[in-house]
Amino acid sequence: MRAAINQFETNFRAIRDMHHLFETLTTANPTQDLSDLLRFELMYAVSAFDKLIHELVKFGMLECFSGLREKTDAFKTFKISTASLEAISQAKLDQQTASSIILPNQTPEYFFQLEIDLHGKNASYQNSSNVSKGLTLFWNENDKWGKIAEAVYNDKNKKSEIIDILNAISAKRHLIVHEADINPVDGNKNLRDSADTTEDVNFLEKLGKEIYECVKLQTP
Repeated sequence: MRAAINQFETNFRAIRDMHHLFETLTTANPTQDLSDLLRFELMYAVSAFDKLIHELVKFGMLECFSGLREKTDAFKTFKISTASLEAISQAKLDQQTASSIILPNQTPEYFFQLEIDLHGKNASYQNSSNVSKGLTLFWNENDKWGKIAEAVYNDKNKKSEIIDILNAISAKRHLIVHEADINPVDGNKNLRDSADTTEDVNFLEKLGKEIYECVKLQTP
């Protein structure tokens, strides 16, 4: 899982660089509308958060599969194809009987990860409901958002606040990506503010890091 958070942090450093570019260009050209850079910044931040949850789900489910993590009910009912089931069974048999080294693309974990990746192609982890569904596949925590709120705000009762903020950011991203950020009332683009964008980006970065801390395997 460490690789997932490392990539997440790299992505957010790139977002910071993007915002620095926005500030530099705005200073040089104060009358020019550069708000599209803010829109791109928000899209990139949501994408980076989405990618992090995908990776946490993948690594978490592989840990369940390998017996390193307690299996959740959602994990136990995760559907895989009969072809993959046969491949996993054969790979386990080969591990037990092989006298030579098993290649990385011949292990049970490899074939199970193919199923996770296939499932992930149709999954979007950008709003609170979908994030919860993803975490349920490997994280045995009944009050997920309460636990996350405790990590983010040191107050588990603020889980509704976290959910509302995340969903609001997801809605902004939807407007930008699917509706060109056009206000249907006046036909103009919605205003995008530098401070608001930075606040949203900071929130997603903090949320992603704290979710990682909540779900990673705790070592003594």
